[in-house]
Amino acid sequence: MPQRRRDGRPSRPARRGKPGRRLRPGRRQAPPDGAYDRRVPQYLGNVIAGSFQDELPATNSWTSRFPEEFRARRGYDLLDQLPALFRQGDRQAAKVRTDYYAVRTELSEEALFKPLRAWHESRGMLLGADPTHPARSGYPTQSTQIYTDYFRTHRWYSAAGSDHEGDSKIHSSMAHLYGHDRVWIEAFHSSGWGGTLEETYDWLLPFLRSGANLYNPHASYFGTAGGWFEWAPPSTDWRQPYWKQYPAFSRAVSRIASIMSWGTYSAEVAVLHPTTTAQALLPLDLPIDHFGDGQVGGGHEDLDETQRNYLRLCGTNNWFRTRVGELDRQRVAFDVVDDDSLQRADVAAGAVHVAGQRYTAVLLPSASVLEEGTARQLIALLDAGGRVVVVSRMPSFSAGMDGDDSVIAELAAHPRLERVTDAESAAKAVAGLTGYATGDVPLLVRRSGAEAVALVTGAFPNASAHPLRDAPQGTWEDHDFDPGCYAPVSTVRVDAVVAEAEVWNPATGTRQAADITVTGQQSTIRVLLDGAPAAIVVWREGEAPLTAPEAPSPATVATDLSSGWYGRLVPTMDNTWGDLALPAATPVDRLQIWSFTWQNGDAEQAARATYGNRVRVLGPVPAERAPAALDRDAVERILAGERPLVDDDAAWEVSLYSSSRGAADPGRGTLGHKGLVNEEFIHVGRPGTGMVSRIRAIVETDRLGAAELIVGAAAGKRLWWNGVELPTGDGYLTSARIDIDQRLNVIEYELSDAEIHVGLGTPAETGTLGSFFCLTRPGEFSPRPQFMRLPPAVRPDGQVTYRARVHLQQDATEGVLIVGSATGVTTFLDGAVVARQERVEYYGSAWAATPDYFRHNLGLEAGEHLLEIVADSTQTRDVVYVDLVARTSSSVVTLVSGPGWEAETGGWRGRSIEHRGRWAELQPCHATVRPHPLHGTTWLHGAPALGTTVDAIHVTDDIAPAPQQLRTTLPAGAVSLHLPLRLGARVLLDGVEQRLDGTAHPAHPTGG
Repeated sequence: MPQRRRDGRPSRPARRGKPGRRLRPGRRQAPPDGAYDRRVPQYLGNVIAGSFQDELPATNSWTSRFPEEFRARRGYDLLDQLPALFRQGDRQAAKVRTDYYAVRTELSEEALFKPLRAWHESRGMLLGADPTHPARSGYPTQSTQIYTDYFRTHRWYSAAGSDHEGDSKIHSSMAHLYGHDRVWIEAFHSSGWGGTLEETYDWLLPFLRSGANLYNPHASYFGTAGGWFEWAPPSTDWRQPYWKQYPAFSRAVSRIASIMSWGTYSAEVAVLHPTTTAQALLPLDLPIDHFGDGQVGGGHEDLDETQRNYLRLCGTNNWFRTRVGELDRQRVAFDVVDDDSLQRADVAAGAVHVAGQRYTAVLLPSASVLEEGTARQLIALLDAGGRVVVVSRMPSFSAGMDGDDSVIAELAAHPRLERVTDAESAAKAVAGLTGYATGDVPLLVRRSGAEAVALVTGAFPNASAHPLRDAPQGTWEDHDFDPGCYAPVSTVRVDAVVAEAEVWNPATGTRQAADITVTGQQSTIRVLLDGAPAAIVVWREGEAPLTAPEAPSPATVATDLSSGWYGRLVPTMDNTWGDLALPAATPVDRLQIWSFTWQNGDAEQAARATYGNRVRVLGPVPAERAPAALDRDAVERILAGERPLVDDDAAWEVSLYSSSRGAADPGRGTLGHKGLVNEEFIHVGRPGTGMVSRIRAIVETDRLGAAELIVGAAAGKRLWWNGVELPTGDGYLTSARIDIDQRLNVIEYELSDAEIHVGLGTPAETGTLGSFFCLTRPGEFSPRPQFMRLPPAVRPDGQVTYRARVHLQQDATEGVLIVGSATGVTTFLDGAVVARQERVEYYGSAWAATPDYFRHNLGLEAGEHLLEIVADSTQTRDVVYVDLVARTSSSVVTLVSGPGWEAETGGWRGRSIEHRGRWAELQPCHATVRPHPLHGTTWLHGAPALGTTVDAIHVTDDIAPAPQQLRTTLPAGAVSLHLPLRLGARVLLDGVEQRLDGTAHPAHPTGG
C-alpha cells in the first residue's frame, strides 16, 4: 500500500496493483515486492532491525471474490443476506454480520498480516505498529470497524503497540497471550520543543507500567530547515540542548524496558475484549468516529454501552486524554483477553491457563453476543470454581448462523455466574484478586519461580495533570508537570514470604536493600523513593529475613548557594547542516531576540521582528451590509492623508505578516511549520453562503510600470486597485494586468463562498480563510497546477480519463511528475503505465476524501508526449492534481492540471473545469520551486526555478509617519547588543541613551 507522508510532501511512486489486494488470499510475495531482499539483504535483521507500520488504513470491506470465499467458508450465500449487513435489531442479521466479519478477518490475515509476520520472522526482524485512531486504544466499536477483529489481525505483529494517543494495556495483553517480547510505544509528537527529559520520563511512566517496553521517540527529523520545520515537535536528538544528557534518560528507559520484559506477567483478572458483540451490533455503513468519544448514538445504545463499560473497566493511556480505569483504581492487575486465547486455553483448578498466564476471573463488559467456543470455556471456568462477572447486559445469543444459542443460555443461567450493574461495581467485585503483589499504586509485576520484579511509580498515573486537551483536537498552553507529586516512600505487599528485596533506581542505576516486614505468609516491602519518578523492586521468596539494625543517617552540612554565581552563554546546539539557521554552518552562539513590546502612541502590544506589514480585514459580514468599495476619489484622499483607510467603527481588524516568514500564526491545523513559509499570509473570517470578507491595505512599491497583480484564495473574489474594479475569474488564482504609476497604492478585495475542505492540515472547526496577493512582472508568476474535475452536470461512470499533451524540443535531462487524488489513479505516458496509486483511507470518516500526492521520475525524449490520468471516480466532486516539469539543456517545460484538459467518462467527452477548493496548501506538492507571493522567502526556499521572485513591497494601513518604540529585556550577563535597523533610531539602556555605532555597550553586565 502507498505510504502517506505526514509532512504533506508527495510520497514516492505507489506499487502497481488492483483495488482490494488486502483481501486476496494466497498472496505470499515478500513485501514490498521483494525490494529489500534484492537491494539490502545483508542488512535485514541486523542493521535493519525491523519495520514499523504507522496508522494502517482499514481492512477492505469487500472485493469481487468475497462472496465466493464467504460461501466456501460459511456454507451459505451472503448475497442473499446482504440487507442483514446494514440492518439493526434483528438476531439473524446480527449472526450474518458476525459471519461476515469472521470471513473478512480470515481473508485479511491470509492476505496481509500472516505473510507480513512470516517475512519479518524469517529475517529475524521485529514488526511494530501504531494502528489508526482510536483502534490503537482498543475501542471495541472503532477497532472492529477499522480492522475487523483487532486481536486476530494485530496478534501477528511481534511488537504491536501505539503512539501516545493509544493504550499500552491491550497491546501488552497481546504480547502476553501470543508470546511476543516487545510492546511498542511511539511518543510524544506535538508536545512542543520545550519538553524536558524529566517531563518525558514522567509522561512515559503510565505506558511503561501498562507493559510498553520498546520506546520510539517521535521523532528524529533528518532536517529542520533553519528552525522552520516544526511539524509535530519535538525532535528529541542532537538538536536539543539536553542532548549530552540524553544517555542518562535513555539508560533509565532501557533499564525499565529490559527488566520489565523478564519473566511472566502476573495477573488473575482478564477482561474479554467484546469484539464479537461489536461485530454483531455494527452495521457496515456506520461512520467511524475517529476523534470523538467513541459513542455512536442514534439507536445504537447497546453498542455504546458495551464500549463504555469496556473503557471504564480498562481505561486508556491516551496522553492527551488519559482515562483511569476502574480496575486500576482498585489496583487490580489484569489483561485484556480475546476469544481465540480463551478458546485455546486449559481450564483447571479454578483458572484459565493460556500462554503462561493464569486468570481466575473473567469480566464480560456488556458482551451480549459471544462465540460459542468462548461461552463453553466460560462455563468450564465456572464449573472449575473460577469466576465470570457480567457487567450490565447479559450474554443472549451466539455468533454465526451455525452458532448454538443454547450454549449462551446455559452460561447465562449458570448458578455461579455473577452480574453487576456497572464497571465500578465490577472492579470492586474482584478487588480481592489483586494478585501476587500489590502496592500503594497500581504495579506492573513479573515473576519467574521464586523471584519477581515490580515497577513502582512515584505517582499515579504520573506527576502530570490530565487531560492535557480539553477537546479531542484541542491544545494547551503549557504542561503542568509537578515533581512534587512523587511520593518519598511507597510499599509493595507480596502474597508470600520474601527472603530478600532490593530497590533499583533505573535513572541512576543504584541498588539498595529494602526493609521487609513479614506477617504470616505475607510480606510488605518498604520502597524508599526519595522523590524518584519510579523504582524497580526486586525480591526473592524464602525464609523470613532477620531484622537488620537501621543504618545511621549520614551527617548533613548546609551551604548557602544563593549568591556568588557567574554565567556565560554556552552553545549546545549544532548548526553544521543548517538545522537551526540558514545558510548551513551559520554561527548560533549569539542569542537572538525576536519578541518585543511595541508602543505606537499610547497603545502597547506584543510584537515580533519582521512582522510589520499591516493589512485591514473585515468579516465575515452579510453581503448586503458590507461597506462600499473605495472609489478613486476615496483612494486619493487616503493617500493624501485626508481620511483613514478604514472606518474603525466598522469592526475592521489588523492582520500582521512578515515579508520573509508569512502569517504571524499559520494556524494549529497545520501542526506547525513544515519547512515552508505558507503562501496564504492573510487570514480572514471564513465567509459562508450570503457572507463576505473584505481585505484592504496600502501598498508601497519602488517598481513602476507594467505589472501583474495576483490574488489567491479558495473563494469567489472581487478585486479593486486604486478604486478601480478589475476582472476576476472563478478559480483559486486571479491575475490582472495593471500599470503602476505611483509608489503608494490601495488594494482591496472581497472574498465569498469559501471552499475549504476538512483534512489533515485543516481541522473541521477551522473558521478562517487564507489568501495572498503580490505584484510581479507580467508573465513571471509561472503556471501553477490547480485541481481539476468534471463539470457539475456530468456524473462519472466509475472511471474518468483526463488527457493532455506536452512537447519537448530536446530530450529532457530531468522529468518530474506529481499526481494527486483522493481516489485510485493510474497514470499513463504515451500509452504505457507509469504507476498505479491506490486510494488511501487516512481517517476518511473524519476528514472525508483527502487527496494524496505521489512523485514519479520520468524519462522524456524530444517530441510530443500524451499524459493520461485515469481516476477511479463515481462522484462529480472527485478531483485530480497534476504537475509535470521537464528540464532540457535550454528550457523548462511544464504541464499543469486545471481547466481545459480533455476529459472522458462513459459516453461523455468534454473539458475539465477547475476546482478552486483546498484541503491544504499545494506549495509542498509542486514539482519544482515556483515564485512565492512573499518576496523575502528566498532565505528558506531559494530562488524560484520557474519564473522570477515577486516584487518587493511594503504594506501598511496608515501613511502618516509616527514614532515607534520597541522595548525588550536583555538576558542576564549581556555585554553587547547588535541592532539591525532599516531606519534611524535612538537606543536607551535602562533609560540612558547609548551611542549608536552598530553596537551598544552596556557599562556593566545586566542582571536580568
